[in-house]
Amino acid sequence: YQRRVHGVVGGKSADFGAYVLDMPSRRWERRVMTNLPCSRAGHSLVSLGPRVVLFGGWDNRYQYNDLYILQSGSNTWAASGRRNPPHVRATHGAVSLSPSEMLVFGGAWCDGGPYSYLNDTHVYNADEDTWRELETFGDPPCPRGQTTTALMDGTVYIVGGVNASQHLNDVYALSGGIWLDSACSCVPATGLPATARWQAGCSA
Repeated sequence: YQRRVHGVVGGKSADFGAYVLDMPSRRWERRVMTNLPCSRAGHSLVSLGPRVVLFGGWDNRYQYNDLYILQSGSNTWAASGRRNPPHVRATHGAVSLSPSEMLVFGGAWCDGGPYSYLNDTHVYNADEDTWRELETFGDPPCPRGQTTTALMDGTVYIVGGVNASQHLNDVYALSGGIWLDSACSCVPATGLPATARWQAGCSA
């Protein structure tokens, strides 16, 4: 959450600690923190200006829609975003829109049966500590989880993912509240696309 460090929190591991990689020294350090969110995987971790925002996820018993914020220079997580949060979810896409706003798309949840997949879009404003569902137009991506999400030149890109019936390799762009897919001339793409995939890495 500072330009010289990278952080890792949680995941499918016996250790739900927080680790920081200091880039100049290339040295990992385990941070001792207080009020750490409960152990989970499938959550998102996004930098918003001087803070890191953790949202959602699941463990062996529960799914979550809680949100925690870690301020730069602090070792204490603070619960936030309690007003009108999105439905519980994990393996959703999340990306920073600005130093104060995070976009969350899709994900999966389960209530004792098969996974259900989502394709809704929400925005969290850290300065105001508020959630809002984003009104969009056009045809959104089909419900999915484990998608790759990136922001480039003010446009949010959704790539691939998985749902109950298929593995996906499509590309969607969200610009100005309008969804466009890779079949549209507004999202030009030539050549052979990547094979269907999920949980992929992406950099913009």
